[in-house]
Order: sequence, then C-alpha cells, then structure tokens
Amino acid sequence: MMTKQFQTGPSIYTFAISDIITIVRTVAIIQARLSSIRLPGKVMYPLDGTPVIKRIINRVQQARTVDEIVVATTTNAPDDLLAAVAREADASVFRGSEPDVLGRLYEASEQHNADTVVRICADSPLVDGHLVDKAVRKLTSDEYDYVSNKLERTVPVGIDVEAFTKTSFETVEKKSTAPYEREHVTVYYRESPKIFSCGRLDSSEIFGDPDLQNRTDLRVTLDEPEDYRLLNKIFVDLPTESPTPAEALHYIDQAGLAEVNDSVKQKSIHDAAEEPN
Repeated sequence: MMTKQFQTGPSIYTFAISDIITIVRTVAIIQARLSSIRLPGKVMYPLDGTPVIKRIINRVQQARTVDEIVVATTTNAPDDLLAAVAREADASVFRGSEPDVLGRLYEASEQHNADTVVRICADSPLVDGHLVDKAVRKLTSDEYDYVSNKLERTVPVGIDVEAFTKTSFETVEKKSTAPYEREHVTVYYRESPKIFSCGRLDSSEIFGDPDLQNRTDLRVTLDEPEDYRLLNKIFVDLPTESPTPAEALHYIDQAGLAEVNDSVKQKSIHDAAEEPN
C-alpha cells in the first residue's frame, strides 16, 4: 500500500493514500440489440455511412468522466454482428438476457466494476460526451442517487442521459419486479422519489441558447423510418463529423425539418407496443 508522510510542527503523520482518495469508476452502458420490432436492425443503420451504434460509442468516448464504455446486448445470434462492431469501436461488450434488460445492465455493471453507471439507449445517436459529463458531475457533486434529464422533460426525445450510483442500482435491481420495470430499467427511480435522491438535469443546464431550452416539440430519437430520415440528413448535411446536440437542433430549425417526423407518436413505458433496446 502506498503511504505518505507529512509534518505539522514537531509531529510526523503517516497515512495511506487510499485513506484520502476515493477512486470512483464510471461505466457508460449502452443497451442495444438488433431485433427491434418497429425498425429492425436500427442500431446498424448508417448515419452518413457510419452505423448508429458506432456513432454513439464514438460520441460517448468524448466524455471525460467515463472510464469504460460497455455495449450491453443479448445472447441472440443476430447480435454477434452488433458485438463485433462495438469491439471494433473500442467498446467492451456484455451479453445477457433479451427481455430482462434491467438484469442485463445490472450484470454488466457488476462485471465491469462500476461505481457509477451512465445508461444510454441505442436509439439516441445525438447523445454526446459533454451531456454525459454534465450528468455525472451533477450526480457526484450534489450526491444524488440518480440524475437525468428525463425526470421532467425539457429537451427533445433522443437527447437523453441517466447517471446513477451502483449502490442505488442494487436496490432498483432487487425491488423492480413488474415486467415493465425489468424492461425499462430505471422506472423504479422515477416512481420512488421517497427512496432515492433524484436530480433533474434541466435544458438550461445543457444549452446556453434560450432558443434551445424547453424544446419538447422536437424529436431526435430513432424508432421509425421518419426518425431515420431526419437523423441521417443531420449527419450528412452538417459539416462537422460529430455534430453537437445544439448544432443539430439549430439545423432542424433553420432547415425547417421538424415536420419530417412530427407525426411519430412517442409511446409511454406502459404501452405494450413499446420495446426496450
């Protein structure tokens, strides 16, 4: 064990470095599978030539607070391709249950020794490292159990991030027994405010531009063909390789693209037609 001495006046003190430094390991877990019902194989759709899953991995790699990125997929044979692409993008891979998504993510967090977990869905290709950092820093600095911009939505669907402590996640894993809780992973946090300390990440903390705050009128998630047309156009048309959420939203406004997918209805977690990644 590494030790260090310091002197105050006539006294010399020896202490272990581990006594004063707590190293918190943050693991970003991207849940993904190929057997989507509404848009089969969507995580492999190309955005300006690069698969969605690789886009998400590359964008999360920009985060300064993340120690490891894990793609949590299923043990189904079709997801062999997804696992291979994830590894090519320098992400780790965990494979588990398809229907029990909560169990899959919890086991991934266990295997990869997470102290803090960042959960990202593979239908959110505009999530980026800066957004992840904001969530993780708010979680740790304010000592929350759970932080998200989904507690009270003030950003478009598809710019979503959740960060939570592994300790609280253990409670969620034990207490979540309903099928929809197992499918949607973090429902128990949001439905149990008396048990957990939950922090809301507001659009004003994400975007400095007032024009981008409270923009729940826009949709940049990937569930339907119309969503793909919009997202691919953003990545093809914008000059930067990895456009920020702000750049993407400004472009939608300037080019009048909101109507491309404004007819798509976002389903709730209690809707039987809703499917997990």
